[in-house]
Amino acid sequence: MNSSVQLPPSISDFTPKQLGEVQELQHRNLTSITWPLFTTNHALFLIGLYLMSRICERIIKYLQPDVSLLHLKNCTTYLLEIFWTFVALALQLSVYRLLIRDFNYHDYETAQYMALILVDLYIFELLYRPVMRLPLIMHHCITIFLVIFGTYIIQECDNLDILPLAIIILFQATTEQITFVGLFLYRVKPSLSSRTLFFAAVQVFILKFSTLVWSYVFWEQHVLPNRDGQSLVKAFNVIFPICGIILFGTQIWSTYVVYKIAIKARRNSKDQKHTNNNPDEKKLEENSNITLQDINVNDASIRVTATS
Repeated sequence: MNSSVQLPPSISDFTPKQLGEVQELQHRNLTSITWPLFTTNHALFLIGLYLMSRICERIIKYLQPDVSLLHLKNCTTYLLEIFWTFVALALQLSVYRLLIRDFNYHDYETAQYMALILVDLYIFELLYRPVMRLPLIMHHCITIFLVIFGTYIIQECDNLDILPLAIIILFQATTEQITFVGLFLYRVKPSLSSRTLFFAAVQVFILKFSTLVWSYVFWEQHVLPNRDGQSLVKAFNVIFPICGIILFGTQIWSTYVVYKIAIKARRNSKDQKHTNNNPDEKKLEENSNITLQDINVNDASIRVTATS
């Protein structure tokens, strides 16, 4: 009996080196960074985000027919962020065992889906919103880079300590629901947004600072000691602290912005209450034929047109 293995005709003339490459390809599993899996999971989720955004747009237009395009896009983004960051947070909390380095394959897969949601959500926001400030763009791009780079290290270097570190740092992205609720209320009902935004500003600063310290302590204890490891891990040990500081800087900026919006909302709410509580002033305003056509605060000029 001939015990030799019969190779398919397409590879029967391959050299041993070429056969080794074929075997490696045959045994390589699809991962979140390989192209076939990207085109299914990520593409389908991005399509789902687009369909959800269209539904949210119709609802917002129905509630506010005169809403501007910029506010429409912003409010839609806030609704998507509220829902999907809550889903990501639920997945994140379900794999709490990874935070104490109790590794298992099911939790690893769950963590991958949590990261997929955040990455695709940020990609969609970068493409969908017409105007985004530079710190917010930097925050999203750095988060996407860290998730992709960390996933690659886990899969190629079998360094599982990157996994709990990634979960810790991603708490900065999954705990902002109150901020999005406050910003949404500021667009649709400003009088109800000031307290929510003040609370969000405090909550954002405390959580971001806490997760930054937590992630640095975990990195210093479990990842940094691997100085003689693979080159990718060494590169991560250089990149991570730099990216962490930049991310925290963008979060400080966002906290300041939310705080300023809260002050503005409270001031506008007080002015509105003062007008409503003063019948003479309200009556004068209603009977007046003067219309403010343009107010330019930056130029300190107010142009008033009287209608007869």
